[in-house]
Amino acid sequence: MPGETVRSRKGRTTRNAILKAALDVFSRRGYRAGSLQSIADAVGVSQQGVLHYFGSKENLLVEVLKHRDEEERRDRSGDRDHDSLFARTIDLTRRNERQPDEVRFFSVLVGEALTDDYPATDYVRHRYAELAKISADVLRRGQATGHVRSDIDVDDVVALLVAAMDGLQIQWLLNPQRGMARPFELLAGLLEQYVTTDPGEDER
Repeated sequence: MPGETVRSRKGRTTRNAILKAALDVFSRRGYRAGSLQSIADAVGVSQQGVLHYFGSKENLLVEVLKHRDEEERRDRSGDRDHDSLFARTIDLTRRNERQPDEVRFFSVLVGEALTDDYPATDYVRHRYAELAKISADVLRRGQATGHVRSDIDVDDVVALLVAAMDGLQIQWLLNPQRGMARPFELLAGLLEQYVTTDPGEDER
């Protein structure tokens, strides 16, 4: 950046390296078992050096989550509003297959969020609620334009999509050779056909 000092550039580089190392450590060992020392060792700084940038392990986890969200928003910047919910989720699943570390991190995060006194439980709960709302709104706009059946409960459809994505991600992490995009595309296609097809058409 113009006017940025060598020291500040080095600091920004170190900070980003810590975030990357933390994502790797937390995804493989979990938040509680992943130590600050292992993160520091991966970057080549002291544990105190990690705390210099983030203050605490809990703050580091929060910053990793924010950083991941920012990168995901950039990846999704090409989404078009007229794309169907099903096309968007299929694209997301394909992108996730190219970033196993991030998928593993979020899967571990969700599992740990079910335990007591976890610092990111509210984040996970909010993320799922926000995802459900945004996805349901897309389907409701489809209902308003007549592209989606009016008798469909859009919240149920969204719950199925999210459950399928989460479940396939876990299976894929355990067996990467199997892949997850193809089976998810099959399910998304069946759901899309279900919500857009007039049930009376089969009787005609």
